[in-house]
Amino acid sequence: MRVAFYLNSISPHQLPLAREVAAIVGHGNMLYVYTADISEGRLKCGWANVKDNADVRLAHVDDAEAGDWLESADVVYSGMRDFALFSRRQSKGLKTFYVSERWFKPISFGRILLPGWFRCFSPRFMRLMVMFLRWQRSDPCAKCLAIGPNAEKDFRFMGVAVGKIVPWGYYVDQGKAQDSKLRRLSRNGERKILWVGRMVALKRVDTIIDALRLLVEKKVGSHMTYSLTLVGDGPERSRLKRMSTGLPISFYPFQPVEVVRGIMRNHDIFVFPSNGLEGWGAVVNEALSEGMVVLGSAASGANLALLPHDRLFRVGDARHLAELLALEWTADGLDEKYTPKGAAKRLVLM
Repeated sequence: MRVAFYLNSISPHQLPLAREVAAIVGHGNMLYVYTADISEGRLKCGWANVKDNADVRLAHVDDAEAGDWLESADVVYSGMRDFALFSRRQSKGLKTFYVSERWFKPISFGRILLPGWFRCFSPRFMRLMVMFLRWQRSDPCAKCLAIGPNAEKDFRFMGVAVGKIVPWGYYVDQGKAQDSKLRRLSRNGERKILWVGRMVALKRVDTIIDALRLLVEKKVGSHMTYSLTLVGDGPERSRLKRMSTGLPISFYPFQPVEVVRGIMRNHDIFVFPSNGLEGWGAVVNEALSEGMVVLGSAASGANLALLPHDRLFRVGDARHLAELLALEWTADGLDEKYTPKGAAKRLVLM
């Protein structure tokens, strides 16, 4: 069986899955096709340029080899909306698995979010959606891999048959924490809280700072002491620093992924408070695999897919987050089906 991945970059959130698929089908039967190199912005955020040590065969989409594989591989796993290619593959009886975040992500006007179905007023969006629906309804081999429960809802809203939708996600390298599923929070009376990412409005980092202030000022009762570490940069950084005055908060610039993993192993709770503009949030996978307790908003794909309901709070609800931070928790680790190896087995079985 020959498998081709068709993605926009050599992503650290897709490459671990590709490696595991290659380990199952054989490295000669796997090709990772990408359309662009990793952007400077991503590199500044800590992504590594792994082209030289990807451990899978790579090809740029313009390479002749890439074209042959996309047209004739037994399975194409695609994050690209290349529905003309999908239709050609359909005529040959070949399988195509389209993987996507939500189509109807909210539309942002500052901090105001409009419903994503407003996109239907765009003729370009509607043409693309018609092409997608025409392909997936006519192709008996089509699968739609939904990155997060909201993406799954969007597929159903568009009329995709339930049997063609597969709950999916992003898959990161496994952590090094010992006994991550059994790790408990520190018992020395201190809770070390962590957040990592781009400091932009959709991340709602202000919610964590507001929650910490409620705990420090004893407006939410707790016998613990708290500290917060924020790793990253972006346009919100100055505002967040002003909000942090008088609080036990440390700011660090972006760090390489391997450094971030070490920081995770030295903290207790990871908070991921993003709003609905966050399609997934692979840092949640990373924190869980490193044995952290994760609390998150009931909005992003990773939170909804990976966290128990009692660890979720409404976007911007600092008081509820503070109450959650005051509770006792046990780390659950990352569900096996959301590890690269578990996802690869599911993909090959399909």
